[in-house]
Amino acid sequence: MEWQKIYSFYKVVSHGSFTKGAEALFRTQSAISQQITSLETELGCQLLERPVRRNIKLTISGEKIFQFAEDIVKKYDKLVGELKAIQSLHQGPL
Repeated sequence: MEWQKIYSFYKVVSHGSFTKGAEALFRTQSAISQQITSLETELGCQLLERPVRRNIKLTISGEKIFQFAEDIVKKYDKLVGELKAIQSLHQGPL
């Protein structure tokens, strides 16, 4: 499972649409759609109810994957913050 697929799925669901999720990622809606379809194929389950109209509606499997993705994104953001804090520490001899 690739990080980009998980993150794309997370952004689409968080923003409520493929278009807004794609805009947030600076990608085309088509590219994001392909990534989510690829993720569904890889996992062997449908994540979004079809047809997708204006509002994104998750399947039960989609809800599970979204929870997983949300946890991973939060952990990633926390890690990045911690790494930035470490880099801002003054290092060297006293």
